[in-house]
Amino acid sequence: MKILLVVLLLATTSISCGAEDSRYDEDVRNNFLVNCQVEGDASSCAKLLRCIEGTMLQDEFLYEESRLVLTDELSERMADVMARCISDPG
Repeated sequence: MKILLVVLLLATTSISCGAEDSRYDEDVRNNFLVNCQVEGDASSCAKLLRCIEGTMLQDEFLYEESRLVLTDELSERMADVMARCISDPG
Protein backbone atom coordinates (compact mmCIF):
# COMPACT_ATOMS: atom_id res chain seq x y z
CA MET A 1 0.00 0.00 0.00
CA LYS A 2 2.85 2.36 0.84
CA ILE A 3 4.39 1.81 -2.59
CA LEU A 4 1.06 2.53 -4.25
CA LEU A 5 0.71 5.81 -2.36
CA VAL A 6 4.23 6.86 -3.33
CA VAL A 7 3.53 5.95 -6.93
CA LEU A 8 0.23 7.80 -6.88
CA LEU A 9 1.86 10.97 -5.63
CA LEU A 10 4.92 10.83 -7.82
CA ALA A 11 2.92 10.43 -10.96
CA THR A 12 1.13 13.53 -12.16
CA THR A 13 -0.39 13.68 -15.62
CA SER A 14 -3.36 12.44 -17.55
CA ILE A 15 -3.44 10.06 -20.49
CA SER A 16 -6.43 11.55 -22.25
CA CYS A 17 -8.30 13.62 -19.74
CA GLY A 18 -8.01 16.69 -21.91
CA ALA A 19 -4.93 18.54 -20.78
CA GLU A 20 -6.62 21.84 -21.65
CA ASP A 21 -9.28 21.18 -19.01
CA SER A 22 -6.82 20.15 -16.30
CA ARG A 23 -5.79 22.32 -13.43
CA TYR A 24 -2.23 20.95 -13.22
CA ASP A 25 0.56 21.45 -15.72
CA GLU A 26 0.97 18.72 -18.31
CA ASP A 27 4.34 17.60 -16.88
CA VAL A 28 2.87 17.24 -13.39
CA ARG A 29 -0.10 15.27 -14.75
CA ASN A 30 2.06 13.00 -16.94
CA ASN A 31 4.45 12.24 -14.10
CA PHE A 32 1.56 11.29 -11.83
CA LEU A 33 -0.07 9.01 -14.39
CA VAL A 34 3.13 7.25 -15.39
CA ASN A 35 4.03 6.47 -11.79
CA CYS A 36 0.47 5.60 -10.78
CA GLN A 37 0.18 3.07 -13.59
CA VAL A 38 3.06 1.05 -12.17
CA GLU A 39 0.54 -0.31 -9.65
CA GLY A 40 -2.82 0.73 -11.12
CA ASP A 41 -4.72 0.86 -14.38
CA ALA A 42 -4.89 3.95 -16.59
CA SER A 43 -8.58 4.60 -15.96
CA SER A 44 -8.29 4.46 -12.17
CA CYS A 45 -5.18 6.65 -12.21
CA ALA A 46 -6.86 9.26 -14.42
CA LYS A 47 -9.92 9.27 -12.13
CA LEU A 48 -7.71 9.66 -9.05
CA LEU A 49 -5.81 12.53 -10.64
CA ARG A 50 -9.03 14.36 -11.58
CA CYS A 51 -10.23 14.01 -7.99
CA ILE A 52 -6.96 15.30 -6.55
CA GLU A 53 -7.00 18.22 -9.00
CA GLY A 54 -10.50 19.08 -7.83
CA THR A 55 -9.34 19.10 -4.21
CA MET A 56 -5.85 20.61 -4.19
CA LEU A 57 -4.12 23.40 -6.04
CA GLN A 58 -1.05 22.32 -8.00
CA ASP A 59 1.30 24.06 -5.55
CA GLU A 60 -0.33 22.22 -2.66
CA PHE A 61 -0.01 18.90 -4.48
CA LEU A 62 3.64 19.53 -5.30
CA TYR A 63 4.31 20.39 -1.65
CA GLU A 64 2.66 17.14 -0.55
CA GLU A 65 4.58 15.19 -3.18
CA SER A 66 7.89 16.67 -1.99
CA ARG A 67 6.99 15.99 1.63
CA LEU A 68 6.26 12.36 0.80
CA VAL A 69 9.56 11.95 -1.04
CA LEU A 70 11.49 13.48 1.87
CA THR A 71 9.70 11.80 4.78
CA ASP A 72 8.29 8.65 3.15
CA GLU A 73 4.98 9.51 4.86
CA LEU A 74 1.71 11.05 3.76
CA SER A 75 0.56 14.11 5.65
CA GLU A 76 -2.80 13.81 7.37
CA ARG A 77 -4.31 16.10 4.75
CA MET A 78 -2.97 14.10 1.81
CA ALA A 79 -4.05 10.82 3.42
CA ASP A 80 -7.58 12.24 3.76
CA VAL A 81 -7.62 13.46 0.14
CA MET A 82 -6.35 10.10 -1.14
CA ALA A 83 -8.89 8.16 0.94
CA ARG A 84 -11.77 10.31 -0.33
CA CYS A 85 -10.60 10.10 -3.93
CA ILE A 86 -10.05 6.35 -3.84
CA SER A 87 -13.44 5.68 -2.22
CA ASP A 88 -15.39 8.12 -4.45
CA PRO A 89 -17.47 6.04 -6.87
CA GLY A 90 -17.93 8.96 -9.31
